Amino acid sequence: MTTRKVSVVVKRERNLGKRLERFLRKKIRSGPSIGDRKEDEAGWASRVRNVFVDKQIPARKPIAIYAHFNPAGTVSQMVVEQLRVLKNEGFEIVFVTMSPVPADKVALIENLICFGFERRSFGRDFGAWKDAWQRFRQQFVDAPEILLTNDSILGPVRPFAPVMASLRSIDEGVLGLTDSPDHSPHLQSYFLLFRGSKALLGLDLFFEQLRCSFNKKNMIERGELALSTFLLGKKVPLYTLFSYEEIEAEYLNDRDLLRELMASASIILKEFSLNEEKLLLSDDGKGIQGDFNWIRMRMKARLWSMVFNPTHFFWRHLVQVHNFPFIKTELVTLNPSYVFDAADWREVINEDSPITIDVLEEHLSLIMSGS
Repeated sequence: MTTRKVSVVVKRERNLGKRLERFLRKKIRSGPSIGDRKEDEAGWASRVRNVFVDKQIPARKPIAIYAHFNPAGTVSQMVVEQLRVLKNEGFEIVFVTMSPVPADKVALIENLICFGFERRSFGRDFGAWKDAWQRFRQQFVDAPEILLTNDSILGPVRPFAPVMASLRSIDEGVLGLTDSPDHSPHLQSYFLLFRGSKALLGLDLFFEQLRCSFNKKNMIERGELALSTFLLGKKVPLYTLFSYEEIEAEYLNDRDLLRELMASASIILKEFSLNEEKLLLSDDGKGIQGDFNWIRMRMKARLWSMVFNPTHFFWRHLVQVHNFPFIKTELVTLNPSYVFDAADWREVINEDSPITIDVLEEHLSLIMSGS
């Protein structure tokens, strides 16, 4: 399987653009709540409840910091397989969990990770990553690459090695699987690879100034959204493997894909005339290129004022056409954007999928039964 070309993150603003970015920066600088301040002052060590694997982290090796939470208080087989995939790609793994890990599950993962600890939840995934960073700061800063990831993704449902080969084609920078222009252009944070000293120094400086919070919205603003803005300010290059601009262009060039997008987001037809809707929705005149070019131009202008979460709205196209290796767990369990075919996720699992439907369903069952 050939590797994909990595793209520079497009910095064009959408929606409210720079006004929203300024608002977020102001929000990030706002004072913490009393609970946040007390927790922050207590320090990372006070949050550690249990260290269940403690081995020396080898010097100058790639390191993955894996943030985990399971409401059933266990580790699913899918998570074990994800750790195995990362280990096979050469990562030394620091496993940070916000839920208990039974002894039998520790036995399953202790050969895959070099350090594992349970912590009291604070700051969500970014808080977990920051606590691990503070514990092993010097080893992490000296590593050739650091991966931040978590268990919010199902899979891999496609071979993973080509993905890592593509990401590692860039020697210096921060690489994500997907990006989003929402609020301000940013890499989505469920899978971020930092390569080279400049990128690692940027992450170190970011964690130094990051103020964590119990509030989810605050952590989205201070974490995922602020990270890309902070790194760009430090002149750290950002790259994405499955570019939002590229995927959106594919939808704009295909009438059937536009129909699928419209099925989940009918608002994109707002202000379209009945004749224009007919050109898009019916098969009449489908072969008339001039008609579709007009619809494409109208739709392009419309989409410029809107933003879609690519891992939700474009999920099937990403997996089936581009061999995207993951499906977002939230899409399957909650489907907050009401994507019309989210329940059909099993249809994309085929013989090339490294993880079976049974393993994925067991993971989902644990999440749903424990929540």
